[in-house]
Amino acid sequence: MGQSRGYPSLRCFPWTFGETDGTIAGMRKSDVTCPNCKAGYRRIELMTRPGNRGEFRCLTCNHLLEVFDGSTEVALRLTVQPEKTLNDADNRF
Repeated sequence: MGQSRGYPSLRCFPWTFGETDGTIAGMRKSDVTCPNCKAGYRRIELMTRPGNRGEFRCLTCNHLLEVFDGSTEVALRLTVQPEKTLNDADNRF
């Protein structure tokens, strides 16, 4: 993928990014939605420091949302928790 504002573009994942609400120098903010349960997350990526390698899974359904390569620091915070039904408890993992 190409570059935007001199920063490497985000890797392609099967979840959607909402509109970004601006970029502070060295920081990218966006919204992420889990394609499985529709949980909403705020995603902040710091371009100015390296992060840890690993992965992030949805906190409500355990669906893999992102794999981190450690090139930047990434933080995700659950902002919209989907409503759970009685049948959801059996399908969590």
